[in-house]
Amino acid sequence: MKKSFGFNLIEMAMVLVIVGLLMRSLLIPLPGQIDQKKIVETRQYLEEIKEALLGFAVLHGRLPEPDLSGTGVANSSESYEEGELPWASLGVEKYDAWGNSFRYRVHYNSGVFNPDYHKLVVKNAHSESILIELPDNDGYSAIIFSKGKNAKGDKNNDDSDRFYSQGDYVEDPDVTRHFDDILIWLPENIVVNRLVTVGKWQWAP
Repeated sequence: MKKSFGFNLIEMAMVLVIVGLLMRSLLIPLPGQIDQKKIVETRQYLEEIKEALLGFAVLHGRLPEPDLSGTGVANSSESYEEGELPWASLGVEKYDAWGNSFRYRVHYNSGVFNPDYHKLVVKNAHSESILIELPDNDGYSAIIFSKGKNAKGDKNNDDSDRFYSQGDYVEDPDVTRHFDDILIWLPENIVVNRLVTVGKWQWAP
């Protein structure tokens, strides 16, 4: 009996399915692939910045002030303002993957009577729920973020109040849903725990 070396219908169907899956992956819009890569890259930068901030805290017993002069150097005195990341003082990247400067705000005790007045609040970008309230402290917590591809910043992340937004990437023609900021925060307990670990934390009497 002569052997057949051709494909039967089942084998052909399997080949077509595999080819279809490969084509589908290749047909994902190139801009979408580039954006996703930049999001991942920016998140990696933010994690590196967080570690650099902890290293600074270990050396100085506090977090650095923001850069308010555009030189990359931390402000010389306590600042309650949002500014650029003091990248030169930290030895980290100045820009996110889109070429925009990272934004930074460190939290200090405001000394005002209302204890909630200067607490930094991070809300979910897609709802009103609060993710975290950073306590009104003495320079042991901070917010770091990228304004994303559009470089505009979310409505909360683009002004001088104490509210910030964090959430998943959403690109939509409806401007009320569009969100591309990438934000992380450094809570007080992480900074204090690192200081305790290296014996740099001075307990208040």
